[in-house]
Amino acid sequence: MEQLVIGGVFLFSAVIFIVTAVLYWRSEKKFRRDCVRCKAIVVDYVVQDYSRWQTPRVALEGEGRRLAYRCKSRRMNSEVCPRGTQVTVDYSVKKFLGMDFYDIRIVDPPQFAAEPAKTVIIMLGVMTLISLIISAALIAAGIRG
Repeated sequence: MEQLVIGGVFLFSAVIFIVTAVLYWRSEKKFRRDCVRCKAIVVDYVVQDYSRWQTPRVALEGEGRRLAYRCKSRRMNSEVCPRGTQVTVDYSVKKFLGMDFYDIRIVDPPQFAAEPAKTVIIMLGVMTLISLIISAALIAAGIRG
């Protein structure tokens, strides 16, 4: 009986992984549909204690305000792309609870371009597959046993 319950828990977690992957994929498609490409200037870097990589903060050109926003990038540090460097970014404004949130991702130089969707979808797919295999084995053992 316990094997059936544990198998059901793994099956439920597989369903949750699938729902999460679908929601993430829809969010990513919405970003790609609504994003605006523009130039930005690297203002400074946010240093993270647990990593040697730094998160760049950029100021969007063409904005009336000169605010610096955190930017998603891949393995970037201040020696490779110093302050004042002009980069190409895609950004999308998301509204949540009446506030504007900027989702900004570096496009050019391409070696720093963030591609989170592929990695997240692959990880969720692998976790879903593992959960389905474990749940099938446990449910089969519970039915036989």
